[in-house]
Amino acid sequence: MKTTTGCSNTLVMLMFFMAIFGVALGYGQPVAPTIASVTGIGNRVEVVFSVPVEATSAVSLTNYALSNNFGNVTVQGAVFGTNTQTIELTTAAQLPFMSHWLTVSGVADALTGTNVIAPGSQGIYT
Repeated sequence: MKTTTGCSNTLVMLMFFMAIFGVALGYGQPVAPTIASVTGIGNRVEVVFSVPVEATSAVSLTNYALSNNFGNVTVQGAVFGTNTQTIELTTAAQLPFMSHWLTVSGVADALTGTNVIAPGSQGIYT
């Protein structure tokens, strides 16, 4: 008589360790991105998301809007920065020493592509 108890116990242990260590390494339950930080320098804006983001949605210009007290600033380009959580935006001229608001919608997580940032999420920088 053949038993599969050893096999099923091994599978259960493997799933347990994957759950524990996957979460510890950031590969746990998929979550929607949030804006972790926004920095502006000259005509560039660096936005860092809380989780890696999906490429197509992350570089789509329609997902970003930039404004200041005088109106909108055109976002002209979007590329990945140093990692899959960082997007570098190129913009029209920004006004120095003035608050700017970056509004983000439609950017999805890289893990599933189905968890999308809350519409109208904002980051502010000066």
